[in-house]
Parts: sequence; structure tokens; C-alpha cells
Amino acid sequence: MSIRAFVGIYIVISIVIILLDFLLALKSLKKGREMGRYLGYACVGAAVGTASYILSILSDSYFAVSFFSSVYFASIDVMLVCVCIFMKYYTKHSMGKWTQVLRKFMIGYMIFDLTALLINPFYEVVVHYIYRGGFVSKYSYEMLPLYRMHLLYTYLLVFVIIMLICYKLHRVPTDYQKQYYLGIHGIAAVVAVNAVYLFMPGTSIYNLLDFSVWGYSLIAAVFYWSCFEYVSHGMLNQMKNIVFDSVDQGIVLFDYEGILMLKNERAEILFPEIIFHEDMETTEFIEKCELSLNPDRVCEKYVCQCYTKFEKQILPIRCDYSPLKNNKGQIIGHLFVFTDASLDTDVLTGFHNMESFWHLYENSLNSFGYPLAVAICDINGLKVLNSSFGHSRGDQEIQKLSNTMRRCFPKETYFVRGQDANLIAIYRCEEEQEILTYLEHVKSDMSVNIQYGVSMVTEADPDILKAIKRAESAMQAKKMLSEDSSHSEVIVSLVRALEECDSDTEAHVIRTQRLGRELGVRLKLSDIELSNLSLLCLLHDIGKIGIPLEILNKPGKLTEAEWKVIQTHVVKGYQIAKSSHELKDIADVILYHHERWDGRGYPDGLSKESIPLLSRIISIVDAYDAMVNDRIYRPAIPVKEALEELKRCAGKQFDPSIVSEFIQMIYEKSPEKLKENVRGEKNQRAGRVSSDYMEDVETIQNNCVRIVPFSRYILDEKLKIISVDAMFETLTGYSREDVKKSEMCQLDLIFPEERMEYACLVAEQEREGEAAYFEHRLRRKDGSECYVLCFGKPYYDSAERKGRSEIIITDNSYIHDMEAVISQADRKSYNQLKRWEKKYRRDSLTGLLVHEAFKSDVEMKLIEGKYKVMMLMMDVDRFKNYNDTFGHKAGDDFLILVARTLEKSLRKEDMACRMGGDEFAAAIFFEQTASERMMEMRVEQIFKQINDVLLSLKGGTSLSMGAVLAGKEWSHFNELYEAADKALYESKRKGRGCFSIYH
Repeated sequence: MSIRAFVGIYIVISIVIILLDFLLALKSLKKGREMGRYLGYACVGAAVGTASYILSILSDSYFAVSFFSSVYFASIDVMLVCVCIFMKYYTKHSMGKWTQVLRKFMIGYMIFDLTALLINPFYEVVVHYIYRGGFVSKYSYEMLPLYRMHLLYTYLLVFVIIMLICYKLHRVPTDYQKQYYLGIHGIAAVVAVNAVYLFMPGTSIYNLLDFSVWGYSLIAAVFYWSCFEYVSHGMLNQMKNIVFDSVDQGIVLFDYEGILMLKNERAEILFPEIIFHEDMETTEFIEKCELSLNPDRVCEKYVCQCYTKFEKQILPIRCDYSPLKNNKGQIIGHLFVFTDASLDTDVLTGFHNMESFWHLYENSLNSFGYPLAVAICDINGLKVLNSSFGHSRGDQEIQKLSNTMRRCFPKETYFVRGQDANLIAIYRCEEEQEILTYLEHVKSDMSVNIQYGVSMVTEADPDILKAIKRAESAMQAKKMLSEDSSHSEVIVSLVRALEECDSDTEAHVIRTQRLGRELGVRLKLSDIELSNLSLLCLLHDIGKIGIPLEILNKPGKLTEAEWKVIQTHVVKGYQIAKSSHELKDIADVILYHHERWDGRGYPDGLSKESIPLLSRIISIVDAYDAMVNDRIYRPAIPVKEALEELKRCAGKQFDPSIVSEFIQMIYEKSPEKLKENVRGEKNQRAGRVSSDYMEDVETIQNNCVRIVPFSRYILDEKLKIISVDAMFETLTGYSREDVKKSEMCQLDLIFPEERMEYACLVAEQEREGEAAYFEHRLRRKDGSECYVLCFGKPYYDSAERKGRSEIIITDNSYIHDMEAVISQADRKSYNQLKRWEKKYRRDSLTGLLVHEAFKSDVEMKLIEGKYKVMMLMMDVDRFKNYNDTFGHKAGDDFLILVARTLEKSLRKEDMACRMGGDEFAAAIFFEQTASERMMEMRVEQIFKQINDVLLSLKGGTSLSMGAVLAGKEWSHFNELYEAADKALYESKRKGRGCFSIYH
């Protein structure tokens, strides 16, 4: 490389260094503290020194070389003094007496040296320049005494800086000394390079470049990094490594490809049998830890348990897995944190202690992910076992149960020791049935009788502790029904009390429990609901123990008063259940198990889906059992007739969808019973259930008789009152004296505005017959009104030989007021039903029926069998893209538009439903004479009408539809729904925006 090119590179690098010095100066000055301010000044001095040196070697003028060299020397003085002051703050050195003297000397001599250097270009008192004619530098230095004093001064400043660093160096931990060593070595190197440049023997010195000018900038950069970057970055990383290796948890980190990046010493201690190597993958590590975890499928935090052999002992380990993500949501690593759970673990079972589990739950609510199944197990009769054979025997059974649960449940299950002997399993699964299968295996493997309860945790209901309490309630309900459990004593005593009232209670309970459970399983009730349903089948009529036996067992028809007494059994049953901790969960369903689908039941007149589900179920099961078995008040009827009766009352007394499922269940279960002949009309009428169950029974006779007060008065031919009785004053307020004195006539008892109408009615009645009978408003003496029933009959008075009229009036105000109250109650009931319908049956966003209400109404039409039914399933195509593009508010508006368009395209008798999300359904009803082609054309018209509206909207998307016609092979809603859903799937498969009919 030529000298010219070398000098060019040197100049370019120097310019870059100058710019970097100014950048460091700005960043240091922005720190705002004394330390940052003086370091910034030092950076400016380094930049000026480098610039002035470049200009001095490039100048040919003697004066220019002298001037820029003086600036160069002066900038070194300023820079070193600023560094010394900076070091005072950097090393946090206290200002002693000698330190203050030294500081004053440095500043004082700097001022003197700067003055001499600034004079030197005009009068050479510091250094003289000799022309050499070299290519790199035209002039060389001839040092005068003041220049040597300048050099001595600068070396003194460097010595002070190094001493301050050494002072700090011996007072900090070795981990923090790196930054100080770097400063010492950097300063020493710069001084050495500068000494070589100035004192190297030979005459070719003027052909050398002074690289020490770069060194001053390098020192400024080193101090900036040491002061502001090392502690926050370099030292922080070092501290992270120290913490990483010092924590009590084992930490293992894999990169995004699943390759081991690092692990700490604790991980190696916790898993002594695992040999960690650089190429280890997550699959190998998970397999060796025996973790049933697939990182490719788990996208959120996950907590599970595993076990390790440590010092010949098997210890429980808690594993917290976290996928590490960047700000774009991409997975960049897999982190496993292992905690020795032995201190938080129950000694007997090895399960997590409940108290420490609560702490874990409070600090990481969603560590387990959703959905979760929570199961709780307990041993029936454990107290009896402990009292008979000692606590050691009970502990053995608990330990055996824990070991059985570990063996029967998947490895990723999280186990917790609950209160008393309750053992809890938390397992991530989609369906409750999966964990029920594991529990049945546990139950079959145990020699003692155990009981369990299950509850689900979903994103909509994420509270695990509440789920544990729900599962515990389900388990307690089952225990109350178990003969082996001490909890059953309450139930036994209640049932015995009920048997005193009804001798058929035991057989009835067994039958209803069996039917109720089968129906509950068919309806896919949860474990909690099934447990409560079993209790309900046993105790739904527990309130009857408060009903007099002569009423409860009366073989004949009940009077109105007796029927009112019978109706109070639901309130009495509610109060009994509410007072018991074990039964309070079924108190409400006991209270409402005689409510009717049409709102005409008791005690509160609830209707449709506002009636609790279990109440709707037990009413059907109870009514069916009452019909097909003998009762005191009537004989049993055939199964087929009972099912026809249920079908007839569907949509009136019973939930149509549950009736449909129940009928299907009976048909599948006992087809032979359905072959029995239906009785004749006489037996059929006698065989119907009492008014306690069915709504169309004969009206209850009312044998009550009461006296009605009345008044009798006489009129002459001119309608003048000539005679009144004692009750006349009571009803009208007019006494005999008032009548005689004012010569009252009958029209005085009528309000003026009604007299003409009254007179016309009386005349009309007289023309049609001898007697008149009607109701009118009577004006009392005080001006008030009352309603009376009036009976009038003309007669001939033989004594007076004149015509007379006998009038009898009775106060009808009570009846009139009652009619107004009843009318008002009817309106209130109607408005209440509308409010219930809006709350329970209508989707809050679209106003369409919800799935359950839609199912019930369609089932009702199917049961009636009067119409041909076509089921439509609809789905908005690419709705998620629409939502992401235009926002959730626009997405909601779009769903509302779909609902309104769907409603407009249907007739009044048709039904529409929002199944959930962007899925809709509709049921179209046709006359029995309608052809399939006409029905298909109608549905195609609906499909086209909806899509035309949706696609006309800006950014609108299409809708896919599937349809199915209800034929003989489809007799209930579920099968229609599944067939329509298959047709919708076929439309989606064709490319969306399509219409398909299932054949």
C-alpha cells in the first residue's frame, strides 16, 4: 500500500472517530449528572484534539501548523483534566485536603499551559517547529522547556487517573473489576504509543503518524461503556448467569427448533440420571423426564407433575412449561422450570398440599390452560374404618387410592391432596366423559368403595377453586345416596318420614332414579347435574311430610281448599332442603318441579327455559312413573298410552325437547311394552294421572256454600221507592227517613250520565219478559259508587189494586274488583312471561331464539305431526377475516344484519335461531300436501335472498347453507340437526357460498 493511500485511510478513520466522539458527548451530556457532563466534555476534547492534529499534518503553512498543534496540545490538557474530575465521581472518591490541593493545582496549571500554548503561534515559548519536507508531516517538534513541562503535566494527570482507578479497583468485588482493568490498560497503551511517537530515536520521526490521538477517543469510549453500559448490560448479563445458577429451581431452555440452549446446575441435580448434551432435543428430554407433554400442541403456559430418583428416593417434581414468544407471537424458545415439590407435598400421598396449591393458583391463574376437568375422590366409610381398625388402616387405603389414581390417570395429570381424605385430579381434556372413564377404572381397582365428583373448568368459567367445590358437592350428593357412607343418614331419615306418608315411596324412588339417570345421560348432563338429579328423584316430594295424611291419601277428588294445601308441599320441600347443607343445591329445583312449560304451574308461574332444567326433567319422569304404576286414586295405564299423554301435554305442561328424548329412550329400551293395547275411553279417562301431574283433569268440585247479603225495595208505577228494608241503608247509605222525606225514585240511585242507558235496558227487559236481571253502577248517598247485581220483577198488589215492582240488589263490588285484579294479574303474568322469554329464550345480540329454545319449539312441531318440517343450517363464510378487517363492532352489526334478513325471509309460523358464533338455523313448516320440489324451491329462495343482501354490503361475505327434510326416518330434533349439519359441511366443502340438501 502506498503512503498516500495509507494517509487517506488514516484520515477517513480519524473523521469517523471524531463523529463518534461527538455522538458519545451528546449521549453523555443527556445523562444530566456531573459524571456524564464531564465525560461529555472529555469526549469533545478528544474530538477537537483529533481534528486539530489532522489539520496540522495536512497544512503547509508554518503558522497553520503551529496554531493547530497548539490547539491539539491544549485539547489534550482539557480532556485529561475533565477525565480526572470524571474519575472522582466515577470512583466515588471523597474529596480530602490533599485531593483538593491537587485539583486546584491541575486546574491552575491547565490555565497557565493553555495560555502559553495559545501564545506560541505568535511567540514561540513552548515548542519550535523545524521544516523537514516529509510526506506525512512537513514539520517536526523542537521541544522547549515549557513543552517538557506540558508533557510532565499530562503524564501527571494520567498517573492521577490510574491511581484513582486502582483506588477503586481494590474496593470492589472481583466480578466488578473488569471495567476498571480495561480503563487502566487503555490509558497505559495510549501513553506508551504517544511516548514512542515523541521520543523514538532517529530522524524519520516526521514520517510517522501519531496513533495516540485515536487512543484518547478510545479511552473516552471505554469510560462511557464502563460507566453507563457495563452495569446495565454486561454486568447485568453476568448477574443473570449467577442468578440462573443460584436459584433453587431447575431451569432448562430449548430454542425454537427444540435444541438445548442452556441448563443450570439445579436441573442437573434434580435429574441425576439424565445426561445433558448439546444436541439434546425437547422430545428426548420430555421422554427421559416422563412428561406427557407435546410442545408443538401446547401454546400457553402449562403445569404438570413428574417424579425423579434423588438419593435413592422418589421425589415429586413440579414442572412449569412456558413457550417463549416474541412480540409477533412467534415461538422462539421452550422453557422448563422444575421445582422440588417435596416441601409442598403431602407425605402420605405424594400429592400437592391444598394450601400451597392455593398459592400456586393465586399466582398463576391460567397455568393449567383450558378446558380442564377436575375430579375429586374419597373413600366411603373412612371414619368407620379408622374407628374399627385404627388410623393406620385408613392411611393405607388413602395411599392405595393415590397410587391407583396415578396409575389410572394420564401422566400429565396434576394431583392435589384436598381437605380430609379428598384426593383431587386436575386433567386437561375436552370432554367430561374422558375423566369419568379414568375414575371408573380407579373405582373398579379399589377393594373399598369410593365415591367421586367431576366438574369442568372452561375459559368462560375459569375458577379452579370453584370447580373443586362443585365437584365436591357432586361427590357429597352421591355419598348421600350410598349406603356405605355416613352422609346417607340424613337421606335415610327423610325417606323414612316420607314413607310414612306414602307407602309406595321406596319403589317409586327406585324407578324414578333409574329413569332419571338414563334420561340425564341421554341429555348429556354433567356429573354434578346427574348427582343432583339422583337426589331430586329421591326427595322432590319431601315436602309432603308436612301435608295431612287424610288429604295426601284421599282416594276421591280433592276440594279447592285441599288442592291448595297439596300445592304447599313444594314450598315445604324447599324449606327442608334449604335448611340442610347437603341438600341446599337442590332446593330450587324442588321448589319449581311443578312449574309448567306454559307458565300455568305453581308456585311462581315460571315458563319454558326459565324453569330449572332438573325441574323440567323430574316433572316428566315423575308423571310417567305415576301413570304406568297403580296409585290410590286410580289404576296404572299402558306404557304406550302414557307416552301419548306425555306427547299431548308437550309444549303445555312439559318441555317438548325433553319429552321427545324421553319417548325415544322408552322406545329404544322397552319396545315390547309398546305393543300393549290402548284402553277404551272409559278406562283411559280413569287412568289419567291426578291433578298433581296433568293439566287437563276434570274441574275440582266446590262444595262450599255461603250467604250473600241483599236488599229488597218496592217501586210504584212511576218508579218511586215506596218501601225499603233494613239492608237498604247498608248498601246505599239512604235511610227509610231519607227515602220518605225526599220521595226518592229508582233513578236517584243511578249516576246521571248512565240514567238514559239504564232506563232503556229496563224497558227492553220488560218487553222481553216479566223479570229483569243485570249489573249496574249504584250511586250511594255520599256520592261514592258500588257495583250491584239487580233483579227486578213486576207484580200486582191486590190490596192497593196497583202495579208494583220488586227489586232485589246485592253488592257486587268485591267480584268486580276481583275481576279487575285478575285482569291486572293476567297482564302482569303475560308481561312476566315476555320478560322471561327475552331473558332465557332470545339471543342478546340478534334477538333470535337460542339453541335450547329453538330445539324445544321445533320438537313441539315434530310431536304434533301436523306439518312437514325442513331444517336449515347456515354459516357465515370467512367471518373471522371480516371481523379482523373491520373490527368486532362491524362484525356484530353484520351478524345482526344476517339475523334480520333471515327473519324477513321467513313466514310467521317459521322459526329462526342463532346456534352460536356465526352459525344460524331455521325451521320451515309446510302443509302435509306440499311437494318436496316446492319445499326445495322455497329454501333456495331464502338462500338467495339472504346472500343477495350480504354480498351487497361493502366488504360483505357470503353464507353457506345446508338443508334436510324431516321424513319418517327422522322423528326428533337431534337427528334433523345432525343431517342438516352434514349438508352444511358439504356446502363448505364445495367452496362456500353454496347450498346443499341432505338426501
